[in-house]
Amino acid sequence: MACQCLTWHVIVLGMAYQGKKRHVASQAVIDLRKALALTQQAFAVKLKSAITTVARWETTHPPHGQTLIRLAEEAQKARKASRGQDGERTPETQKLIDLMDTFKRLYLDEVFANLGGMEKILLRFHATKADPEPSVYFLAKLRGTDEIRAGYGLAGMSPALFDHHERLYGRKSEGKD
Repeated sequence: MACQCLTWHVIVLGMAYQGKKRHVASQAVIDLRKALALTQQAFAVKLKSAITTVARWETTHPPHGQTLIRLAEEAQKARKASRGQDGERTPETQKLIDLMDTFKRLYLDEVFANLGGMEKILLRFHATKADPEPSVYFLAKLRGTDEIRAGYGLAGMSPALFDHHERLYGRKSEGKD
């Protein structure tokens, strides 16, 4: 009997730590829930989800699709509510901005993967009665400072705006492209 209890205890401890790194989306869910100071149950109620769903998002089945957008929207709502005096950016506000960006990036990565894993996509739509002008959507995942600056130029925005965003968000690009 004592041997069985010891074996059971070792198995449970082994299950608790499997040495796996948590998925980025799962960690972001945990971070958002904690930033909102909510339990899994309260977070589930806020999102109109089941508590088991939230638990799965945090452990074995990270959120995907529209759920990522919902989570980004929750982070945005919390960010707006947590602004400091005069709209100053606090560390808590920055954390919420980072979480919002993470959820949006994960969603867009999923969209690109579902479109065949292409990194640049050009979708052309012909004129119709409802929309007499032809349309083109250009989607591209740009990485690194040089590609991002070029993307700003392509979008008709000044690459100086990129520098402004870098200063505003206090982020530096890693390495030289």
